[in-house]
Amino acid sequence: MRHNLFLLLCILTLFLWSCNDKLSNGSAEQIIKERYHFPVIEDEMIETGLFGYGQDSLPRFYYLLQKQGMFSIEALGKGGFLIETYRFRVTPTIAAKKFKTVEDTKPVKQGNSGENMYRSRFKTCEVNFEGIESVQEIPAMNSAEVKYKVRRVNFTPFWSYYLDGTHRMPDSIQIRPFKMIKTNDGWKADH
Repeated sequence: MRHNLFLLLCILTLFLWSCNDKLSNGSAEQIIKERYHFPVIEDEMIETGLFGYGQDSLPRFYYLLQKQGMFSIEALGKGGFLIETYRFRVTPTIAAKKFKTVEDTKPVKQGNSGENMYRSRFKTCEVNFEGIESVQEIPAMNSAEVKYKVRRVNFTPFWSYYLDGTHRMPDSIQIRPFKMIKTNDGWKADH
């Protein structure tokens, strides 16, 4: 009988100890910061080099970037073998190359000219961590849903990508979700 009582007390103690591991705002912040290493650089893929486009002008953001000295744009007229498109040569300037985050390692060859189309990524802004908005634990799932606030700062001319109207402009301040799971070693990022 005493052995069963002792075993019951041990199980109850272990259960209460494991239930007390609440996720604090400080712990959630630490896990999020370890995951993302703020400030985070945000960038967008933009085509450069020689390429065809279905209309006689490029999307507006190319011309906004040209006015800001990021690209030189040369309209080459209609061309193509089976499908005629309007051809353009978009060349990043030295100023634009400072904002390039990813260089296209597999450019697409364009016709017989020997020129290529590149899909490179250019920095639009940085994202800084602002703080934890809320922590909602879900004990039945051993998980938690955390909402945290970030702020976009240090905008580059490539932010003009969003001024085109075909792309939704992100807010400067955002509340983002983050899922966590409770493990034997404590709280961890779920993704």
